[in-house]
Amino acid sequence: MSELNNISTKDLYKNLFNRLFNLIIKPASEWKKIVSENKNLNDVLSEFTLPLLAIVTLTAFLDHLFNYQGFEIGIAVKKALIVFTSLFGGLYLAYYILRNLLPKFGIESENDKTFSFVAYSSGYWYLVTFVTLLASELLILKLFGIYSLYIVWKYFEVDKKPEKSQKILITLAVAIIIHAAPIIIQVVLNKLIG
Repeated sequence: MSELNNISTKDLYKNLFNRLFNLIIKPASEWKKIVSENKNLNDVLSEFTLPLLAIVTLTAFLDHLFNYQGFEIGIAVKKALIVFTSLFGGLYLAYYILRNLLPKFGIESENDKTFSFVAYSSGYWYLVTFVTLLASELLILKLFGIYSLYIVWKYFEVDKKPEKSQKILITLAVAIIIHAAPIIIQVVLNKLIG
């Protein structure tokens, strides 16, 4: 990890929630911080993505364990693994697609920078997934994922790369890819493992 070599779990999650909160409330200023940090892929994974996915995965496990008949631990583990794999695999699928798509819009696609962009942009989607797992009867809450369009839009204001005419198109493309990749993987895994 970059400057967080010996950080406590409490501080790790405090930093993670501060970053997520700032990305939601004031995305432009948070994107400026993120771009200036210049973290590598492993830093972003260990300081943000994996701890956040751990919470979502645990919630998926507990949701299935307590909200479905039979108290089946094996099925709950399987469902939690499907959620983790779809979100984690979706992150890498979105990263791969965007790493190849962004240069077509004249946006530099360095590996670490692109991964940071995809990972932090996905953070809000992970939060929406977490909330819908807690209140699965309120699946309509997934519509709040649309707010990630604004978060992505603000990144491009900081990066100042796409021309104004392309900004809407690339923002929509990025948001769709970030949301669709985990959903596609989850559908495939549910059909294969079910």
